[in-house]
Amino acid sequence: MNDSSKSRFYGAKTIVFWQFEECPIPDDIISDEVEANISSAIRDMGYYGPVTMRAYGDIYKLQRECCGFLIFYATSETTQDKILVDLLGQAVFWPRDSPINLMLIVGDISRHAGLLNAIDTLAAHGNFNIILSQPLKVASGQLPEGVDTVWLWEGLSVLARMVSRESGPAAIEELLTNSVSRNDQIMQYRERIPLDIATARARRPHHR
Repeated sequence: MNDSSKSRFYGAKTIVFWQFEECPIPDDIISDEVEANISSAIRDMGYYGPVTMRAYGDIYKLQRECCGFLIFYATSETTQDKILVDLLGQAVFWPRDSPINLMLIVGDISRHAGLLNAIDTLAAHGNFNIILSQPLKVASGQLPEGVDTVWLWEGLSVLARMVSRESGPAAIEELLTNSVSRNDQIMQYRERIPLDIATARARRPHHR
């Protein structure tokens, strides 16, 4: 899809479908930041419409609470099937002439014929813009026909920006380096919190 074709999607709604077991929250990131980072990365691509996020997987394996997501239970074996059903459900009931962005944050879908066919069919329709994000370990596979770029989950979740697999080794190395740097910043922030609280209390005026 060229830039002129994408322009009609910039103000459209974006629905995110996140397979959280295959695209997990990084260990050292604050869980509340995931939602903000995804939204920030979507805006960075030029899409400024409202964003709805839906998370799929075994909620008992989700170690940290994600308040900004609608969470739907599914086993590891059925998560992508559940995403497919909901993806098609959103498409069927979406107004015929209204554009919408559908963002899939998923693991390996190369063997899921249903998802691949759905992506191709929806993208060919014209009103559906498919955005695909995958972890680095699986993002090197062949792209579905309806997708022209895969965005790396590692950059999306940690750096709040999109890094594509086509960016090259240098950009991916920068991504990994910045991820470590970002984690260091988070740890420093956590260590500083008690200090800041103590300082604030010391400065608080005493009332008699």
